[in-house]
Amino acid sequence: MRVAEWWAKYTTRREGGVGRGGAYRGTDGEGFEEGAPPSQESFDRQRNLNVLSLLLYSAGTVEEMLATLAEKGPQVTGASVVYPLLLDKRRDVLHARPLQGNSIASLDTLSAALEAEAADLEFPLPAQSLRRRALESGEVETADSLRDLMEDVVGKPACEAAQKALGPGRVALAPMLMDGDPLGLLVFLIKEEDFDRELLELLAGHATLALKNLTDLEQLGQFGDVDQVTWLHNRRYFMECLDREIVRAKRYHRPLSLIFLDIDRFSAFKESYGPSLGDRLLRSVGMLLAESVTEPEVVARFDADEFVLLLPEVNRASAVSITTNLMGRLHQVTVFGGSGSPEPVSATPAIVCYPDDGAAPYDLVAAATSGLEQAKREKQAAASDPEPAEPPFRSARRAG
Repeated sequence: MRVAEWWAKYTTRREGGVGRGGAYRGTDGEGFEEGAPPSQESFDRQRNLNVLSLLLYSAGTVEEMLATLAEKGPQVTGASVVYPLLLDKRRDVLHARPLQGNSIASLDTLSAALEAEAADLEFPLPAQSLRRRALESGEVETADSLRDLMEDVVGKPACEAAQKALGPGRVALAPMLMDGDPLGLLVFLIKEEDFDRELLELLAGHATLALKNLTDLEQLGQFGDVDQVTWLHNRRYFMECLDREIVRAKRYHRPLSLIFLDIDRFSAFKESYGPSLGDRLLRSVGMLLAESVTEPEVVARFDADEFVLLLPEVNRASAVSITTNLMGRLHQVTVFGGSGSPEPVSATPAIVCYPDDGAAPYDLVAAATSGLEQAKREKQAAASDPEPAEPPFRSARRAG
């Protein structure tokens, strides 16, 4: 069943079951007579679902999408825990490995109750298990206790302790299926015995489409020229372009400049806020850089927290001006919504030019690496020096 079908089914029932006669009362106990307007709670749930679906579709990686689902899903569904599990078809197990390293309050609570990391668990799929039944039926399956879900994985004592600590009235499993092909399960721990089954189906449908889009993008990135996190060109594509542009610059005696940018304190940011926000920061910086270039200029993710701009027919003076402008715009980047980030985003740049800093691709890259290292040392020294630092970036030629 596709998302459009789920949504039509959900809204038809919410609007009083017009054409089917009588009043509708959902599995959550909420209902209204035919012709009566939906309740404010119903509108709020639909609005929150729409917001969450947009977040899922805008995620750049499977890790970010699942983290968003686990973090925001409880607010939309009323579940105390939303626990997404992916299907490893080769090994026939469900797992939540993409969530490793993320701190999500509800999953941390589940881990504490189980005395085991929820992101590290693997769930086999024996023939008669609740998990297998949900995947094969394509429908939401329910259970009264955590024992039905995971006793064979964590043991009876752990399940009973978690059941007592978390107190779910129902455990619901919503399959993620795309054209009959199972991708995983969403596990919902729900305090009340009554719940809105259609809402869970809708959320599973949105999660399925977002997951499929991201896995397709990852497969493309493995064999293509796209970086999976930022959607920019990757290092391989950049080096191919650089090789061609050097040949062109040499033949026509044209200038060629490269601007390398290394995000400051990125490792500390990722440790403090998690890999999901780290990926979002990389993508935000990448989008800013992509908006700053026009063909035949190229922007690529060169390394973990390093970007590069390839600027044909741009001399050193123009590259300095472009870099100064980018440094100012980087301070406006945030991944914290309207509240802003704790401190402005900054980067350490280095400029290299053909042929002054190198006549071959790897010579230019080596010069840029040396320039970045020197610029970082100067920035660290300036941070401990009350006197104002000199230039905000380093040109490899000036670095000598």
